[in-house]
Amino acid sequence: MDTVINSQLNQELIDIELVTGSRIQPGNYHWFYFDKLYSILTQGPKCKVLDVACGLGFLSVLLARFGHQVVAVDISKSSIAYARKLAASYNCLDKIDFKVMDVSKLTLDSDLFDIVTGEDALHHIIKYPGSVENIYRVLKPGGKAYFTEPFAFNPLINSMRFVNVRIKNHQGEQFLGRNEVKLLNSWFDEVEIKDKSVIYIFSRFFYKSSALNKRANIFLKRTDDFVQSKIPFIKKFYAYAFLEMTKKKQTII
Repeated sequence: MDTVINSQLNQELIDIELVTGSRIQPGNYHWFYFDKLYSILTQGPKCKVLDVACGLGFLSVLLARFGHQVVAVDISKSSIAYARKLAASYNCLDKIDFKVMDVSKLTLDSDLFDIVTGEDALHHIIKYPGSVENIYRVLKPGGKAYFTEPFAFNPLINSMRFVNVRIKNHQGEQFLGRNEVKLLNSWFDEVEIKDKSVIYIFSRFFYKSSALNKRANIFLKRTDDFVQSKIPFIKKFYAYAFLEMTKKKQTII
């Protein structure tokens, strides 16, 4: 991982505005998930946000540009180095406190953040004891955690993921199943799973931006919404969804 990131450190920095605009353009891969998250993060008062497993810092910089005060943590020193460079290029380094830190061993104060979020982060860290506990702990009472994550409730998609994880060596992923959802519910006072993708999940074959792929993705999304409205039972086979989790109580130490 560090070898890949080290090579990226010498490459052209991410164009935040270009990528953001592309992500929310209708038909682009996961556009409605990005649009939902970005809309939430731009509405309401500016606040203190924790970006977990921040990687190369795209979301951290975006949060700072939205006006939030950000703490961004990642276990990779190389990722944090790139993220700092990216933040400096957008003149928002003063709004982001980058830390090399393991989410499962966070040393941040309790009841500190209004929002915790991350880009496809939770399914990489949930298997490590203490990660969910720490995300809950550092949230203020009334705070929210937002994630878009892959779930393990679609047998066909799971078989395809088996190929990626086992054969293509995409290690480190823990798709959220019954045990993981139970764990989230054991810590958070409210856990809402929204915008479940059952049919739309096959957009994974149309992730590259093109006119044809955009039409395919819009068709899949409309079909998914229609089928779920007519056959509610099918919702149980979702493979991707938007997570909104709430902490209501003050942390008792």
